[in-house]
Amino acid sequence: MLNNFNLPPEFITWILIFSLIMFFGTLIAVPYLISIIPEDYFLHEKRESTLFAVEHPFLRVIFFLVKNILGITLIILGILLLVLPGQGILTIITGLIIMDFPNKYQLERRMARRPRILKTMNWFRMRLNKTPLWVD
Repeated sequence: MLNNFNLPPEFITWILIFSLIMFFGTLIAVPYLISIIPEDYFLHEKRESTLFAVEHPFLRVIFFLVKNILGITLIILGILLLVLPGQGILTIITGLIIMDFPNKYQLERRMARRPRILKTMNWFRMRLNKTPLWVD
């Protein structure tokens, strides 16, 4: 399929290497990220602000910019990986999770309340000896 684009072989090699890194990276990162979520994270109506945001406003702006640039980059790469070999949808979801946007916490809560998603997240947590996530 990639031969139809007349791409140099080196570029195709780098795409395949990146796809493999993303695949194995998500196999490691997703369970870890699910395991570090506090068990009562989805019980709050609003996401609580962190001390980092309150005490260091300049660093908060820098952190916000870096997170959103990384998230946008992952979304763009995920869209490319939809037609190239790799984990396109998982990369897009990772980009959305990293980014900050209005009502993101409500979207996270809505997704976590879905029985299949909650069951899968709690399965990962159980395998890592963490208590299950609570949802209301």
